[in-house]
Amino acid sequence: MSTIKRPIQIEEFIVTLRQVQDDELYQIKKMIVSYIAKLNKTNTKLDKLVKGEEMDDPSDEDDDFDVVAEDDKELFKDIINENLVVVRNYEERIEAVDNELQHRGLPRESSGVIELPADHEVSQGLSIPSVKESIDTDNNGIDNNAPNSLFL
Repeated sequence: MSTIKRPIQIEEFIVTLRQVQDDELYQIKKMIVSYIAKLNKTNTKLDKLVKGEEMDDPSDEDDDFDVVAEDDKELFKDIINENLVVVRNYEERIEAVDNELQHRGLPRESSGVIELPADHEVSQGLSIPSVKESIDTDNNGIDNNAPNSLFL
């Protein structure tokens, strides 16, 4: 991978993909899929906390919430909304990797790369209102701290 040490926007990401080796494309895709899975897990957990549902993951050491304050619920909703924006941006990046793989005549997946399931939609089942326009986590602006940026 290149030595870029700042977040890059989707347009730069697409151009950068043209310069990486075939195996690196698969590694990038695997990494993005992993990020999405982590965000999905976080959103599921936060949604349960917002709804006051019991946390049922015995392997999770953070499941010690008994009562969640209303301020925390609002914060969790905001986090979920931000994560949804980031997931959509990561999906754009997966699509860009897939397009580059197709352009090179390579299969969309290699051994070890797990494709997103067809029903991976994060918002499915969540009772969260649409993403607020005040959240600035899109791919349009240059922000070195943007959570949806990927380092190559």
